[in-house]
Amino acid sequence: MPAQVEGDAGRIRQILHNLLGNAIKFTPSGRVRLRLIVQERSEQDVLMQWQVTDTGKGIPEKDLEHLFKPFFQVSAGQEGGGAGLGLSICSRLSESMGGTMRVVSEPGLGSSFSLFIRLPIGTSPPAMVPASKEGSQAPSAPLKLSVLVAEDNPVSQAVMCEQLEAIGAYPIVAADGHQALQLWQSKRFDMVITDINMPRMNGYALTRTLREAGVEVPIIGITANALREEGERCLQAGMTAWIVKPLSLGTLRQVLMKHCPGSTDTHAANDPGKEDFSGCIQLSQPMRQLLAQTLASDIEQLEKGVVEHDAVLVQQRLHSLSGALASINASALYSACQRLENMLQELPLDARLGGQVRALCGRLAQVAQRLSDEIPG
Repeated sequence: MPAQVEGDAGRIRQILHNLLGNAIKFTPSGRVRLRLIVQERSEQDVLMQWQVTDTGKGIPEKDLEHLFKPFFQVSAGQEGGGAGLGLSICSRLSESMGGTMRVVSEPGLGSSFSLFIRLPIGTSPPAMVPASKEGSQAPSAPLKLSVLVAEDNPVSQAVMCEQLEAIGAYPIVAADGHQALQLWQSKRFDMVITDINMPRMNGYALTRTLREAGVEVPIIGITANALREEGERCLQAGMTAWIVKPLSLGTLRQVLMKHCPGSTDTHAANDPGKEDFSGCIQLSQPMRQLLAQTLASDIEQLEKGVVEHDAVLVQQRLHSLSGALASINASALYSACQRLENMLQELPLDARLGGQVRALCGRLAQVAQRLSDEIPG
């Protein structure tokens, strides 16, 4: 392989995402393998083959010639179909890059899908090094953005929230467009990130409704479709930009920084707990003292649960915390507690999830300290 080639990384990633998703869906046991093979190479370009092979159910011969047609679905009684657009989109994406798609399959033995693209060989990879060093300080700064996320899929919700929190943003999740509109009425947000396809109210309708109401903040569309027509529809609906799933942490940060130029809030960074405490109802002195004390106890129990790998204790404490935070309208912290509680119903309390709980404890500690500082004497 050359050290660097020039091509459309987003579209290639989307094709592989679809092919791997299909392979996993229709392979109840066995394995799925991704290979990258150099078929031909010259001084100027290289013909590459990405091959996704599975040991799944396979596809009948009579269906192979129709696989890449829109809305076609295999007739072999396979479960978990869908709209039948995935492979059609893959084919169109490959053609837009001058590539081709091929498939070989045998019922009962599995399938092999290949993407062939000839790409120019990059000539100056060292030029990228100074650019990354030059901006090495900026990416580490927390963005301090309040982000409304409209997403119906629980896994996608968790991934998006985790990514946003990792870059210092404060996400609040809505399960569809209607819920997003309700949340918009209750809190100020710096940005909206919306999935395109959602039940009840999709991303297009949500965007149009917000724009008609005079909302001017950036609205970013998230789609699994890398076709240019999809992007044009997003912009026509009033979205500021659109990005394609799966998106990396770096891509997400770049989009937020590009469309929210003042995203690094140094004042908030020097005022611990300010963002999480904003929007809360006014509390009397006794209530502030009580809340500071209960938060300290909650933090202690959460940290104990993480250390002892006691998922039940952590869930119970998060549930209790959610009620208290909701009662004082601490919506950002309430949302974070709810998200972690829901994740613990499906996932083990491993090091990764434990790290998220500890990060929440850090935010709670800042709020508790702020409350304590406001108590006279």
